[in-house]
Amino acid sequence: EKILNPQNTIQVEGGFETERGKQQQQTESYDLKHTYLSGSLRSVFMQKYRITFSASLGYNKREGDSFLLFLPQKREGLLADANLSAIYRINDFSSFSLEYRFGKYPEDDARHNLKLEFKAEL
Repeated sequence: EKILNPQNTIQVEGGFETERGKQQQQTESYDLKHTYLSGSLRSVFMQKYRITFSASLGYNKREGDSFLLFLPQKREGLLADANLSAIYRINDFSSFSLEYRFGKYPEDDARHNLKLEFKAEL
């Protein structure tokens, strides 16, 4: 994590994980090797605007049986996630926010979610 100044922070992380899975009463098993890189940026401007962005990219290498293949994060292939959120404080009583999420798992279509919100306190 790198704090550029009190209003801006950058964080980068990478890693390699291994997992061995086996059904308790059967012979099905698998080995999963996961390599990933992720990062995030958090920024505040003039105490009215707040922006957060994060993204991660990973790759799964899988060997073995089809045990737990119904779980997207256990499949072989590329995994990607990204999130963007922004908040604008209009005044002391109201704010506007935007949130966008993207996700892609092996053998699945990409999913996109967008949320817009206006809040007013009475």
